[in-house]
This record gives sequence, structure tokens and C-alpha cells, in this order.
Amino acid sequence: MKRNKEPIGPTAKRAKESNKIAPKLWKREEVLVLLDVYESALLQLINRTIETEDDLWITVSENLYDQGIDASAVRCQSKWNLLQKTYLANPGIKGAFFVKVKQILDTAASVEERTVESLEEELKEEIRQEGAENTCKEERVEDEIVAEEIVMEFPHTEEHTTNSLTTERVAELLAGESEAGLRPLIERLCGKIDTLTEMQHRQEARLREVYQMQRTNEDHLLKIKKHLNIA
Repeated sequence: MKRNKEPIGPTAKRAKESNKIAPKLWKREEVLVLLDVYESALLQLINRTIETEDDLWITVSENLYDQGIDASAVRCQSKWNLLQKTYLANPGIKGAFFVKVKQILDTAASVEERTVESLEEELKEEIRQEGAENTCKEERVEDEIVAEEIVMEFPHTEEHTTNSLTTERVAELLAGESEAGLRPLIERLCGKIDTLTEMQHRQEARLREVYQMQRTNEDHLLKIKKHLNIA
């Protein structure tokens, strides 16, 4: 019996295209294109246009492929990590690659800082607006309570009497106003807090990486001094 041929997926097709050969080593022009594409994708990640870091590298890989460079997401990330570690270990290093790496890191840090400040201001403004709205709702409830108290004090018809104030009705009214007003605010606050927390985690991860680089460099220097008998 003949085996049925399995359909060729997009990944397999890409690998077979002769004009999209994956280079074993990155060429200078390819690295510069990678850095440009990564910078754009990183800003999209910070602005939440791209959801996760995995999506970022998939986007980078796809954009490179559109420009004739076939490199997987893992390979793109590996190349960036190498460039970043080299730069962080030697901040004074020269070269077009590392000038671009510095630019990306500085731009990302600046944009993240502005984004955090903007989110904090949005949160403060939403809290102020919600407070004003709740004040209006409380005043409206108070007005209705006063009106019903007047009805109770001066009953003119049977209809007014049946609409007299009850503890249960006031409780239901207040609960309804509170739930309707606070739930959207709480949901928005939780979303913005999650965004701020994620940004802080990314910043902390970068700081830990920088500190690790510094400790590694210090260890290397101590070994060199010891080898050269330098006090």
C-alpha cells in the first residue's frame, strides 16, 4: 500500500524556498535589519499592541522573513541576547551594532517610564471622576429619601402611602448604585495594575541581568589581578 503524503505546512514550505536560505552566520546587513525590526516590535510590546514576549519574537521573525531573511524566533532572540550581553559587559564598546543596541535600550527605558507615568495619571483621573460620580449618586439617593420622608409625613392618597420609605428599598437602591458604579472602575484598575506590574517585572529582570554581568566582570578582573600579582 502507498502511504498518503502528508500536507506540507507553512514552516516546511519556508525551509524549501530556495530564495529564503537561512544563513549559518548573521551578515552585517542582516543584524542591522534585525535591530531595526526588534526596536519597532519592542515599542509595540511596551504599548500593548503585542501581548507577550513570545509574540514579539514571532513578529520579528515574520518581519525578517518578509525582507528575505529566514531566521526563527529563537534564533532572533538568541542573537539579540548576545548583542545585549556584549554591550552591557562593555558599555564603551564601539561599532554600529552596539550604538543601535544602546539606542534601543535607552528608548525602551524612556518609553516605559512615560507609559508608567501616563497609566498612573489615568488611574488618578479615573478615581477622581468616579468619586465625583459617586457623590452625585449619593446626593440623588438622599434626595429620593427626603422626598419619600415627606410623603410619609403628609400622606394624601393611598398611592403615596404604598410608596412610603422602607429600609429594604433604601438598601437595595444603595447596593444597586454601588455595584453599578464600582464594578467598571475596579475592572479598569485591575487591568492597569496588571500592566504596571508586568512592566516592573521586565525592568527588574533587566536589572538582575545587568547586576549579574557586573558581578561576572568583577570576578574576571579579580582573577586577572591575582594572576598578575596586582594588589
